[in-house]
Amino acid sequence: MISLDLSELEKWLGQMEMEVTDAEAHAIGGVLRQDVKEQFSRGGDPSWQPLSRITVARKRMLGYPRITRKGMNPESLKQNGILGPENILIMTGALLSSWTDETDPHHLEEHDGGNVWIGSLLPYAEIHQFGGWTVIDDRRVYVPARPLRVTEDARRRIIDLLDKATTK
Repeated sequence: MISLDLSELEKWLGQMEMEVTDAEAHAIGGVLRQDVKEQFSRGGDPSWQPLSRITVARKRMLGYPRITRKGMNPESLKQNGILGPENILIMTGALLSSWTDETDPHHLEEHDGGNVWIGSLLPYAEIHQFGGWTVIDDRRVYVPARPLRVTEDARRRIIDLLDKATTK
């Protein structure tokens, strides 16, 4: 399981003596899902390491990226305005969908009062999040970490959301 959590905000939530309601947790999940979409569209935040020449050539030869998720807009797969084999973490849209589409069977979203987690249950999500050695096409290769995280912009949006909730 790969997850993004709000542990950075726990201190703030503790000072507010606030427990997040189900509706607020769902809204926070929405902020995180949108943040992940934005990270994919920018090629990471900070920028992910570019793909190797071999990976780009392999993706080009196999005709990637190609959309396999029903209803997925090709525009959502662009990185820095481009859709091509150089796009990082995008071959079919499955990984992006698993992080951002609540109806995707590989999407994970949970909360427990002061924490909200979203993530992907796809087996290859972990190697992309943390990096490491794996086997691809019978070859042992190193995959650099290309992590998703809670950005400063998402933190601000979440704090604004919770601030509005406390002033109701």
